[in-house]
Amino acid sequence: MLNLEVKGNLARLLATENLVVEHRNVETAMFNVVDRVLTLPMWKAASADVYDMLVGHEVGHALYTPQKFGRDYGVPQSYINVVEDARIEKLMKRKFPGLSRNFYTGYRELHDDDFFGIGGRSLDTYTLIDRINLYFKVGVHAGASFSFSSQEDELVKLVADAETFEEVVEATRRILAYTKENEMEKIADIPNAEENGNPSSEAESGDTMTHEEMLEEAERRENANAEETGDETPSSTTGAGDFGAELNSETDSAFSESAKEKLVSKQFGETHYVEMPPLHVNSFVVPNSTIMKDCADCYAEQSQDSFKWADYEYSAYRKEAQKEVNYLVKEFEMKKSADQYARASTAKTGVLDTSKLHTFKWNEDIFKKITVVPDGKNHGLVFILDWSGSMGSIMQNTVKQLINIAWFCKKCQIPFDVYAFTNNYWVDRNFNYRDELYETPERHHAKVEGYIEISPNFRMMNMVTFDGKSGKNLENQLKNFWRIVGGEVMYSGYRNPPGYGLSGTPLNEAAISLTAIIPDFIKRNKIQKTNVVILSDGEAQSISYNRKLNYSGDNKYGYRSIESDCVLRDRQTGRVYPSFKGGYYSSGDLITSTFLNAVRHRFPDINMIGIRLTSGRGLNNAIASGVCKVPFAEVQKQWKKEKTAAVSEFNGYQMMYFMSCSDLHDEDTGIDVPDDATKTQIKNAFKKSLSKKGINKKMLSSFATLVS
Repeated sequence: MLNLEVKGNLARLLATENLVVEHRNVETAMFNVVDRVLTLPMWKAASADVYDMLVGHEVGHALYTPQKFGRDYGVPQSYINVVEDARIEKLMKRKFPGLSRNFYTGYRELHDDDFFGIGGRSLDTYTLIDRINLYFKVGVHAGASFSFSSQEDELVKLVADAETFEEVVEATRRILAYTKENEMEKIADIPNAEENGNPSSEAESGDTMTHEEMLEEAERRENANAEETGDETPSSTTGAGDFGAELNSETDSAFSESAKEKLVSKQFGETHYVEMPPLHVNSFVVPNSTIMKDCADCYAEQSQDSFKWADYEYSAYRKEAQKEVNYLVKEFEMKKSADQYARASTAKTGVLDTSKLHTFKWNEDIFKKITVVPDGKNHGLVFILDWSGSMGSIMQNTVKQLINIAWFCKKCQIPFDVYAFTNNYWVDRNFNYRDELYETPERHHAKVEGYIEISPNFRMMNMVTFDGKSGKNLENQLKNFWRIVGGEVMYSGYRNPPGYGLSGTPLNEAAISLTAIIPDFIKRNKIQKTNVVILSDGEAQSISYNRKLNYSGDNKYGYRSIESDCVLRDRQTGRVYPSFKGGYYSSGDLITSTFLNAVRHRFPDINMIGIRLTSGRGLNNAIASGVCKVPFAEVQKQWKKEKTAAVSEFNGYQMMYFMSCSDLHDEDTGIDVPDDATKTQIKNAFKKSLSKKGINKKMLSSFATLVS
């Protein structure tokens, strides 16, 4: 089966511009000259050569056929089609000589399948326009030599020499004049349009028209031509215009009908192209300064004694975690030093080493050397935290790991941001339950057909930020972060500011928001290598896209869920992601992976790291429904042994870490034994403690490897 994404890339390369290429359930190719959108049918039975020939042909129209193509030039449209096809195919073969083979082989295959409706008919029975069409497309494949009179040879040469569209029109007019003068007996043998059930324009309007009627008809045609912008021009038009079927190109019409019947698939449903909307961080990011102010204002109104227990536990954990943080720093520095050593190079300076001069008789290497260690890339970390209600039971222990990473980044002077995604922040702060006042939030992007809808309620809360230099305010941020988490899931002695309650799971929106967050983070911190870590305990909630309502004439929009008939298109990279797999009715991870892959292609220098908090059953379901290159048996073996699993290139992530939720619940790695414990009991308890420490260290070591 042909790869439509590859053929779309071919079209863009041939056009030497970032064309938007769509494969839709249409009967003929079209090109929108304003939006630069090339729409191709879902050609089902085309070989690679035929497909490349057809793509080359349509790109030729996109490059060379003017916007005014299709207007009334006083000649049949099919005549224009034939001559213009010859011109644009000549220009394409001149621009891309390699296409000559595709045109030669492709038209031969189509001729063999009688796409032009020749059958066993003699070429001499065709009018000049049809013989010209066959001459330039089929050529020697027609099985007979083309005999043109001296007068016809001149017209054929006009077609062959046409370089501009104006020359195409002139050649077409002269061919039409020749046909009317010399070939009416051939035209008479063509079945009348009325006999085929297609009455001509004259038949529709009657045998005669009054003067007033003629004036009205002329005005109608003039207005129609004026309104016709050519925005969406079919590459081939078979309509007879005002000339009737007798002055059409038989072979051009036959080819169009054959293409519809034999090439265009009727099995494909409608394809819906969707795009990630342009976003700006100021629209959806809750700045860290706002969060700090919210906390300061809210906590100042309450008794400080209510925070006593939360603050005590934070201080205790800070002291306890230093060993793990130091271990992570050590691992990072070792990995970084090893990498620098591997990239070091030694070169001769050209300066004599006086200490080696006495060895010149037997040693040619008497020059000083210098070892060059290239600088490593400047790293940064963007951490995305799942702020959904299902995280409640493990949120505090999750934040402990996150705080470890924050302290690690501070010691290594690595800039980082911590974002928590939510769809409750704006709602909780703006809903007045007493007077039922509900304000409508501002949209993050315009309503445009095909734009993925980022809910106006969606926010990314910048809980913690560090620029890699001054950590003066970092401790206060982490302490407030600890308080917010504690107030939501553990402590009831105080209240948090409104808007920070746990919410749904807008993970897809968070993935799309990275298209704005990453460049902003890189710009602020002058980062060369960005590591994005997304921590979640499950799949994202459903997501929709904007769709114009057909029954409304005032540009009203509705929403439609992302399903398997949707195709993600990214105009920035020129990539098309053919399918959301099972869509709404399949694993939500597969939808999220499509967005993550699109983000990775926009920013190829980033590391996309996932941490999934799950159970054994959840791991099995995730692996079974996802895209995993590692054999399932190996993942299971790793999980059973260590209660963790590291899987590379999984669902859009370079590395996905699966961690046991139950282990996070029980994070006390101390030795808990009774007072009268035996040596064996103490020994076993010690081993158990070490094993839990080992799990954490393996994760930390692997993480250090990635970011170094």
